[in-house]
Amino acid sequence: MPDPIKRVNFFDRQFLRAKEFQEEQAYQINRRRRHTQLLHTSGVAGEGLQVSGTAGSNVVTVSSGMAIDPEGKEIVLDEPRPVTMPTGQASVELFIEYKEEASDARTESGITGFTRITERPSFIVAPPGAATPNAVKLARIPLNAANGQVNGPIDNSVRSGAGTAIGNLTITTDKLANLAVTSAKLANNAVTTIKLQSDAANNVNRAVGTNHIQDNAVTAAKLQSDAATDANRAVTANHIKDNAVTAAKLQSDAATDANRAVGTNHIKDDAITQAKVAPNAISIKELKGTVVEGTVEITGGKEEIIPSPPLLAGFYIPNFAISSGTGTITVQEELVNLILSFPPIRREVGRRWRLKNPGPANTSITVAFHIYKIDES
Repeated sequence: MPDPIKRVNFFDRQFLRAKEFQEEQAYQINRRRRHTQLLHTSGVAGEGLQVSGTAGSNVVTVSSGMAIDPEGKEIVLDEPRPVTMPTGQASVELFIEYKEEASDARTESGITGFTRITERPSFIVAPPGAATPNAVKLARIPLNAANGQVNGPIDNSVRSGAGTAIGNLTITTDKLANLAVTSAKLANNAVTTIKLQSDAANNVNRAVGTNHIQDNAVTAAKLQSDAATDANRAVTANHIKDNAVTAAKLQSDAATDANRAVGTNHIKDDAITQAKVAPNAISIKELKGTVVEGTVEITGGKEEIIPSPPLLAGFYIPNFAISSGTGTITVQEELVNLILSFPPIRREVGRRWRLKNPGPANTSITVAFHIYKIDES
């Protein structure tokens, strides 16, 4: 059975030894640490103990401040302290730890002893994720492994702040005021995909439901993704309910592709296959290529050749229609030899169409033409 808790009881004419004073101190220290450990969480107290450093230097500086360790010990740094970084590590984490040592030696009546206990915190530099019991994390520091010099911004956000321990740690909706949880109050990487998983069968059980999202809170910038891997996309296929994306939600300002709901930069190469395109959904004008179009008036017994000059060889789809006048026309496709004088001089086969009005000389027919060249790539 453990011994009951005792404290020193003083009375008149009592002969006091060092042991009595030591036990008096121990009782008070134990009580304060027990209080701190049970009613507070460990971490940095306030805004102190900031770690700063200059790129290219192998020394960082910790500002003065206070922290509470997991055992309830108060770690006090009363003035800024430099810490030298090690070599051989691309990244390290810096911790502060409670330390005390006997100091101020003095000799009296032939006996030498220490008259003070100095509380002097020490620092631990460890690889990320290394076990550091009873130490408080301050920062993560990127280094040049070859020389131990700071190699980028120092991340002070990895620390945790000392706070008040709550008996019931469950935070329910009724305990949170609107907008009480902001991005500034959430540690980096604190909200993970697993924590946002939901029961898709019932919207009431979703971790984030529509009633949790403020109007216009989800913007295009917040949905940006790493297109290199679908795993890093902000919105993936498994986040979109069946039939949730409708034609109305894909409407766009066709005048500029930047305002389209789905632009060309949103569509992966080879993502649109024949199976995904409805019949008659794509017209000739929407295919990659060029078009030659216009109208020509042909009197009876005359003929016209279009276009001029002839078109270079390629895959063409011609379309001719009488837009005014009465009668018929004949159309004949012709292949002609072309000599291109651009260096180097070369021969190409050109294409043109001969249109003729076989009617009487006093008749006139206007023909509209559209000649589409489809890019075979």
